[in-house]
Parts: sequence; C-alpha cells; structure tokens
Amino acid sequence: MSGTVSVVTATTRATIGTNAHINDLPGTPDTRQSVLVAAADQFHLLLVSGALGAGAVGVGVGVTVGVIDITTEAKIDTGAVVNAAKDVSVVAGGNEAMISVAVTLAGGAVGVAGAVGVFVMHVATHADTGDFVTIPRGATTA
Repeated sequence: MSGTVSVVTATTRATIGTNAHINDLPGTPDTRQSVLVAAADQFHLLLVSGALGAGAVGVGVGVTVGVIDITTEAKIDTGAVVNAAKDVSVVAGGNEAMISVAVTLAGGAVGVAGAVGVFVMHVATHADTGDFVTIPRGATTA
C-alpha cells in the first residue's frame, strides 16, 4: 500500500487599508495617473503514488489525497479615499491545476490492485470595495 496526502492553505491579498488616503496631495495630478489594486495566485499540484503487490496473494493499493484551500482577494477597504486622474481598478484572479496519479500492480495466484485519487477543494477569489469608499469624479473604475 502506498499513498500521498497534501494539505495546502494559500492566501494572497492586495489591500488599500481602512480609512487610507491615496494620492491625497494638493495640486493637479498627471492625466495618466491610475490606481491598481491587484491580487493573483497560480497554483499547481502533482500527487503521485504507486504500489506493487506480489506473492501467492498479491494486493496493491495506491491512494492520493489533496486538500486545498486557496483565497485570493483584492480590496479597497472601508472608508478609504482613492484619488486618480484616470482609472481605479480592483482585480483578483487565480489559476489552479491539480493532477493525481495513482498506479498499482498486483501479481500472484490471486492478484488484486486498486487506485484512488481524491481532491477536496475550496477556492475563493474576490475583488471588492468596503463601505463608504470614496473615488472622486474624474476617475473611472474597473
């Protein structure tokens, strides 16, 4: 019998904090001025197990288990004031790929082989603003 178990928790955050003031200086901003709050994750997982059973009664069992919890968040938090002459963007994205390979062989007068691959996943990707965020006129939002 052979097996692999992988438990992964990954969190990626990009945040303008609560009550923060961005580009709050006096004067005229450059017309190309933009604000970007971006969070991204890229996750790849390969699980491999192999088993060989031999003898009068050969039994081989291979098991792979992946437990994955991934959170990706971009946020302008509550009460923030974000000034920009052009764009204000809040974006979040993710790319997840998982592969499970479980190989078993059994030989003998009686040979039994089995393989199981299991993934338990929770993936959350969010881009948002909190309450009472101020983005003055002149900026476009995405």
